[in-house]
Amino acid sequence: MHEKNTADTIFMIHAMCGGEWCWEHYIPFFEEKGYRCIATRLRHHNRRLINNPPSELARTGLLDYAADLEQEIMQLNKKPILMGHSLGGLLAQILASRGLGKALVLLAPAWPAGIVAIRPSVLKSFWSIMTTWKFW
Repeated sequence: MHEKNTADTIFMIHAMCGGEWCWEHYIPFFEEKGYRCIATRLRHHNRRLINNPPSELARTGLLDYAADLEQEIMQLNKKPILMGHSLGGLLAQILASRGLGKALVLLAPAWPAGIVAIRPSVLKSFWSIMTTWKFW
């Protein structure tokens, strides 16, 4: 029996202090192009976290999030395209390293502990923007 040919799925993973709502402008764009989109929500991110984060957040690690996301992905009928922003980008890389995605799209991914991403060349590249009045 052959699996029904379905559109590629983009599995979207948001950043810290975000939620599935972060992808609200991306979803229509990609759906119009024929993709199925799933915007997931990380554990304890059911509200905007900036002012009043839940205490459980401090006891939830990367591997906890990765395990939750892996369970969601295993429910799909085929490997999705993993798309992540910041923390979601780091989680997407973890999931990809486990063979859970067919492709990987990273939007300003967070870097893992021990990796220093800010180098003199990066500062030089962004210096003109960072020193522009009212940029921040």
